[in-house]
Parts: sequence; C-alpha cells; structure tokens
Amino acid sequence: MSQNADTLLTTFYENFQQRNPDGMIACYHPEVTFHDPVFQTLHGPAVGAMWRMLLQSHASLAVTFDAISLDSKQTRNDVT
Repeated sequence: MSQNADTLLTTFYENFQQRNPDGMIACYHPEVTFHDPVFQTLHGPAVGAMWRMLLQSHASLAVTFDAISLDSKQTRNDVT
C-alpha cells in the first residue's frame, strides 16, 4: 500500500473511531460517489450528511480497525 493511501485510510478510521464526521469527510474528494446496500448511491455533500446522521443517531456505534490493506482489486477493513 502506498504511504499516502495508508495515511488516508488510517486518518479516516481514526476519525470514525473518534466519532468525528468532519475529519472523515475531509478524507473524501468533494465529488465523491459512495455506494452501499443501505444508502444506495450518494454523491458529494450527501456522503458527509450520511456520516453525520449515522454518528449523531447511533450513540452506541463503536468502531475498531486493524490490518487495513489496499490493493488494486479490493479494500479490506475490519469494522465492528
């Protein structure tokens, strides 16, 4: 994994762990496209709004991460 990608992913998950949506959002490109089964496809500021809503409405949400790896085929992360 490149040093920049490693730093970016670590920064994102550290902010997630600290429940800091602004820090998480700063890791995204302004024109980001995000897709998952629950929220479907979100673009730009809607991605940040999703993280803010999730962190505000789920006080018991706790995040741990370990062994973040990135290759050309997939991103693997362990989030609980």
